[in-house]
Amino acid sequence: MTSRNTPGSLILDAFYVDEFGVQNASHNIDSRMPRGTPLLHKNKFTSVHPLRGGGVIEFAESVRMPDVTNKANPRHNPSLTGQWVQTNIPSGHRDTHPVWLFLSASTLIRARELRSDQPWDTPIRVSILYAVGFEMNRHGLRSAIATHPEPSALVVVPGIEPPLPRWGVGINDSDLMNLLKSAVSRPVTYNTKVMAAYSTGANGLNQTLLHNLIDVSQVERIIFYDCLYEKVSGNTAEALNAARRRAGPSLKIIAYKCTKNGNSLDSSFNLSVVRKNPGLIRSDGVVDLSYMTASVFPAYSALITFRALESGIADGLITLTSSLHTAFDEMKRIVPARGKVVSQSNTWSYVFGGSPPSDKVLLSSWYKDNERVIKQFYSHLGSITKSGSIRELIWGNQLPGWSGGDGEENHDLLLPDFAWEYLTP
Repeated sequence: MTSRNTPGSLILDAFYVDEFGVQNASHNIDSRMPRGTPLLHKNKFTSVHPLRGGGVIEFAESVRMPDVTNKANPRHNPSLTGQWVQTNIPSGHRDTHPVWLFLSASTLIRARELRSDQPWDTPIRVSILYAVGFEMNRHGLRSAIATHPEPSALVVVPGIEPPLPRWGVGINDSDLMNLLKSAVSRPVTYNTKVMAAYSTGANGLNQTLLHNLIDVSQVERIIFYDCLYEKVSGNTAEALNAARRRAGPSLKIIAYKCTKNGNSLDSSFNLSVVRKNPGLIRSDGVVDLSYMTASVFPAYSALITFRALESGIADGLITLTSSLHTAFDEMKRIVPARGKVVSQSNTWSYVFGGSPPSDKVLLSSWYKDNERVIKQFYSHLGSITKSGSIRELIWGNQLPGWSGGDGEENHDLLLPDFAWEYLTP
């Protein structure tokens, strides 16, 4: 295994330089979570505690509830009815999953301020992301919510990947309440404000909406991160229409389009769900970052791959050729901080009203102002078969925590920079 794809690294180590904590060393590694070589930086959200008999124990600053039963499985939830009840779940599969929760500092402060006899007075604003598994850590999502001024929580529900057949994994409000109560050691109130899907998580989101597993009456937006398929564990348009009936007409639906395989597309590369269901998803809700149709694609590609190389270099995992090193150094001088790039102004206005704040930069403006530098870096993208190219460095060294192929970075590296836009509740 490489350093980045060990279980310990996927849960406890930083994948982006803004989340770097102390460096791993023999004296500060939990024996239950061995690492590969070279030793990387821990995530700043990882804490280390000495044990009396020697050694240490490491904790990720997020609650991980193991063995949550899939409430979208009729074996675990016999009340499920209708045509979209899943029938492809192997009978021998336990279908229990770890669910992750991270709380903003404002939530923890409020929990400390309240006396035990005082009721929880400000509902926690909850975002639920249906994803693959390790996105909380490897996509650097905690930084997006850590400083949110209102009490907030991010929940990550895992999904099912091949070689198993894909099916939807869902939690219900009872699971969500148990997660929140265990995190603050007291009863709370909450409202689910954002529901989102990334990759195979679209299966779980569809099942959740079709079976009304989570109360969506207070949900403000639903987001598809490069996973808007017509049918995945149910009909997506039907699921979204059901959500809108419960949440009301003000519900915003956003769909990021980054790849061919990540969505159902027509012959002109338009999102099929959008084209076949007029009025369901507004054009302003479609964020086009794809190489097929987006003029800003070189800037998108350069931004997300730069981030991966930056942390790989800082962790001693990769070295650059002289020409790529020159292009990288020029990029480093112009790249905004993570979480500061806005994909499209019209989508921002649709979601929030008005223009992005002054501390944000539009992707198109950044591209226009720095086109030479961006294109110079982008010219080194290459292929996994070309030694020293950006893609070979990223995927050959498993910088995202797994080994992908050409173009998969456009899907896998979307969240680290753009989850910050609308996932925060």
